[in-house]
Amino acid sequence: MSTRLHRVSRTVGLALAAVTLVMSGTVLARHPTPFTSLSADDQIFIKLHDAARDNDPARAAHLASLIPNYPAPAYLSYFQIKPRLFNGAGHANLDAPDAPVLSFLQRYDGQAIADRLRNDYLRVLGARHDWHDFDSQYSKFVLDDDTQVKCYALESRATRGENVADAARALLVEPNWYGDGCVDLITALDRNQQFTPDDGWQLIRQAYEQGARTTGGRLVNALGAARPDQLLLEQATNQPRLLLAKGIQLDAASHQLALLAITQLAVGDPEAAEATFTVIAPSLTLAERAIGWGTIAYQAVLRQLPGAVNWYRLSANAPLSSQAYEWRTRSALLAGDWTMVRWSIEQMPAALRAQPAWVYWYARALKQSSEVAAADQEFRTIAGNYTFYGQLASEALGRQIVIPPQTKVTDEEVERAGRTPGFELAERFYALHLRT
Repeated sequence: MSTRLHRVSRTVGLALAAVTLVMSGTVLARHPTPFTSLSADDQIFIKLHDAARDNDPARAAHLASLIPNYPAPAYLSYFQIKPRLFNGAGHANLDAPDAPVLSFLQRYDGQAIADRLRNDYLRVLGARHDWHDFDSQYSKFVLDDDTQVKCYALESRATRGENVADAARALLVEPNWYGDGCVDLITALDRNQQFTPDDGWQLIRQAYEQGARTTGGRLVNALGAARPDQLLLEQATNQPRLLLAKGIQLDAASHQLALLAITQLAVGDPEAAEATFTVIAPSLTLAERAIGWGTIAYQAVLRQLPGAVNWYRLSANAPLSSQAYEWRTRSALLAGDWTMVRWSIEQMPAALRAQPAWVYWYARALKQSSEVAAADQEFRTIAGNYTFYGQLASEALGRQIVIPPQTKVTDEEVERAGRTPGFELAERFYALHLRT
């Protein structure tokens, strides 16, 4: 077996053993084996997994003591250490012990389960603002798949005087994954004025738009001196019609509260939001009007309302959520409005615009404008990739799609792969339905 194949199979084995177990939010899979048919030790191990997930250290320690010889010693240790790092609500325990973590990381260095614990530990170090140790551990974090940890990493850079505002805006696109880390980052960037109040309010609106109300409320506190009156805030989020019926004052806070109220009204009734916004829009700036129409159109298109694309046309240059950008472009495609498709994609954040789907449709829009050379240049950036839009781009360039030669794997290679460290453990976890 080639070195590359060995590395791939080893990685797959370890990753299956760690990621599919630790990140699993449920015990039972699609076709579960009855829990009572498992061995007593396996049943205890599953309960231990659940205790660690629920951050119950006492129960985890007790369960682990019942199966000291279970054939997954790293996980017995992990499931006892991890719940000591967080409280029952999932917030970092600032007084969590460091020694067990550091010992575990050293003992299982290079294994996927160590990377998982490093992920957990980084959230604790970030919450402590222990940037020295955070930076040291972050440089070793292989998977780097945790939005909260990425937020803490940006905050660490900001404390050293680096301007991270643009990087933060690019990262902060999914409020449901913010957790404590990203709220902490936003608070810090507001405090050191790398974020403007407009940045803060945009993130607040996105949180409420995506149903992350608790996060939205926490982000309001991050506004600091720009935080609005509590009664008016409660009306904007819980009684938007009442707030909007009062009209809009001249101050900036009133304008922002009105946009938040429209966001909330649109979530429940886009057509009512459109009717209300038509009345109050003249009291807002052109930029604020575009924001309002964008959030109304987003909720309308989710309900397939016929007016959505027209309202989206009024949202040009508005800062929107990633979902709203995508649905604006889809609306334009459905309407056959290639000019709108083009400017809608051009206004997407860079990371979103770089996705193969939007590269492809942007190239199609360019071609509709007879900009063939520019379109082909876009197609070439994704052509040849074995993805849906990569294949479409290849076809657009007139290339023949070639099926790659079939890879033949020998019985010997399969047998060797089965002996890869972590593979047997992964099979056990699959048998226990501890998988995503």
